[in-house]
Amino acid sequence: NYALAAVWLRYGECLHQFGRMSEATRAYERTCQLAPGHAQARLALCQLLLAQGLTDRAIACLEPSPLPKEEEDDSCAAQDAASVLLRRAQLLRQAGRREAFIETALLLHEAHCPPIRTAVEYAAMYSNSTYRGRTELLRELYQQRNFLRLNWLTADSGVSVDEVYNCFRELCLSLLESNRLGELQQVATEALVSPLLNREPSIAKELDFLSFHAHYRDPGQEEHTFALARLLVLKYSDHNRAWNLFGLAMNLSPVMRQNRFCLRLLYKYPDSVPLGLLNGHNALVSGTYKHALAEYVQLLGQLGEEEPLLLLCAGLSLVHMGCQKFSARRHWLMAQAMGFLGRYTTARGGHCQETLFNVGRALHQLGFPHLALNMYQRALVQPSAVPSMPEVFDLRCEIAFNMSLLYLSSGNTELASSIIAQHCII
Repeated sequence: NYALAAVWLRYGECLHQFGRMSEATRAYERTCQLAPGHAQARLALCQLLLAQGLTDRAIACLEPSPLPKEEEDDSCAAQDAASVLLRRAQLLRQAGRREAFIETALLLHEAHCPPIRTAVEYAAMYSNSTYRGRTELLRELYQQRNFLRLNWLTADSGVSVDEVYNCFRELCLSLLESNRLGELQQVATEALVSPLLNREPSIAKELDFLSFHAHYRDPGQEEHTFALARLLVLKYSDHNRAWNLFGLAMNLSPVMRQNRFCLRLLYKYPDSVPLGLLNGHNALVSGTYKHALAEYVQLLGQLGEEEPLLLLCAGLSLVHMGCQKFSARRHWLMAQAMGFLGRYTTARGGHCQETLFNVGRALHQLGFPHLALNMYQRALVQPSAVPSMPEVFDLRCEIAFNMSLLYLSSGNTELASSIIAQHCII
C-alpha cells in the first residue's frame, strides 16, 4: 500500500505542514514517479521547489506528458493537464525562456481552441462577426472532412479564464517578437472560436482587435486585414478604435472598394462622426471636392466646435477646388479656403510649425510663392509639435524641401542647395 501514489501524496502534505521541506519534496517527487499525470502533486512539488529557490527544477517537474488513452476524453484530466501547462508557461515567461514558453503556451492554446486547418475554415472565421456563427459554420466544415471534435476546455472547467487569456496575450507578444507572423495569425484566428475565452464579452472584444493586429502586421494578409476591419466597424460602430483600424486597413487596400461600403454604412449610421470623416476623405482622395467639403462642413455643424482637423480638410478641399481648371469664382474659393485655414490656425492654438507649414503648402499650391516662402521660413525656426518624438513630428525636412522647390523655380540654385544640405542631408 505504501507504493500507492495517494499515500505518498498525503505523506508529502503532512511533511509540508510540519515545515520539513526537503522530505516533503522527496515525497512529492515519489508521487510524481508513481502517477506522472497527477496535476495536484506536480503543482505542489513546483511550489516547494520555488520556495527553495530551485526554479529550473520547478519548471522541469511541470514537463508536459501525454495523457493515457483512457483519459483523453476525461474532462477532469484535461483540466488538470491545462493547469500544469498554464503554470509552466507562467514560470517560463518569468524566467525569460521565450522559445520554451512559446512551445508550452501553444500546447495550452490547443487545449482550449478548436484547430483551423484549411483555407475554407480560415476564411469562415472572417465571414461571421459572432462567436455562435463562427462555431456553427466551423462545426459544419468539421463534418465535411470527418473531423472528430475534441474535448476542449470551457469556462466551466475550473481553469482561470483571466490567467489563460494573459498567457495567450504573452504568447502573441512572444510570437511577434520572434517574427513568427504565420503562427501569430493562426493562434489569433483560432482564439476567435475558443469556448473558454469567448465567454467573457470584454475578452471576446479584445480577441477581435488582436486578430486584426496579427494580420495587419503582415503585408501579405491585406485581404484578411480588410475583412477583419469591416467586421470591427460593423460590430463596434461606436468605438473610435475600430474606425481608426478600419482607416489603417483602407490604406493597405489597393482598390477603392471601401468607398461603396462606407457610403452604404452611412445610411445605417448617419450621425457617425468617424464614418462621415472617412467618407469625406474618400471624396477628397477621389477628386470629388464638393462632396468632401459638404461632409466636413456637416461634421463641423454636428460637433458644434472648431475641430482643427475638419477645418484643415475643409480648407484643403476649397484649395483644390480653386486650383481646378474650370472653376467658377476662383478668387472667392481661395478666400474661403484661407478663411478656413485661418480658423484652423486659431483652433490649433496659434502659429506653430504644423500650422505654418500647412498654410504655406496651401499658398504654395494656390500660386503665391512669396507668401508661401514667408510661412515656410517662419515654420523652419519653430519646434516640432512633440519634441520627444522628432522623427515623427518634426517637419523641418519637408519644409526645407518645399523651400528648395521655390528657390529652384526662381532660378536660385545656390539657396536651394544650401537649404537641402542644411536640413535634408543625413
